[in-house]
Amino acid sequence: VNPPLPNMVMKHISELTDHPLNIIIYDKPNDNRDKLRASLIKSKNKTGIANKEPCKIDSNGVVYSGHRRKWASEEDETGVLGYLKCEYIDHTFDPESLNDPTLEQEEADLLDEYNEPDIIRSQTSWPVVLRKYNYMNNLNYKKTKKYFSAKERNIWCAEKCGFQPDPFKKMVEIYDVGRNDLIDKVVQGYSLP
Repeated sequence: VNPPLPNMVMKHISELTDHPLNIIIYDKPNDNRDKLRASLIKSKNKTGIANKEPCKIDSNGVVYSGHRRKWASEEDETGVLGYLKCEYIDHTFDPESLNDPTLEQEEADLLDEYNEPDIIRSQTSWPVVLRKYNYMNNLNYKKTKKYFSAKERNIWCAEKCGFQPDPFKKMVEIYDVGRNDLIDKVVQGYSLP
């Protein structure tokens, strides 16, 4: 019998692993983490701990929430960032879950639960929302052989992102045809026609 793990721990970033679904949902190459990295360094220098909000990890170090903090720390060239405050969750990632659409859905829902839009920044940006929607729509297809209906799309929109259905529908259509340049324009403040 293993003794229970302490709930909060300091973990070196080399001990943390990206959750495979976070890699799909979040656009790591195009996510600018400069401000986040500067904030982590400032916090580390001021308090001794880089991240005020703990990363949520399983017992094997798989990151459920805090992947951007992990990525920003990995990119730190100052040598200040190395350890992140982490909190163990009551779940262990099983890679086999990604081979079963129902279990994959449960895993995606758990990730979503740990990355609530009202709590964690950049969960409601158009690029993140559209990537999540696209992933969940494709996962629905794997499970049911059907993509979301218009009604299901609107329900997903209402539950997950807080955007109005009409702009969301237009943004999904733009995303589906690969016009990321137009999504970037909306992010910069331009209006949809």
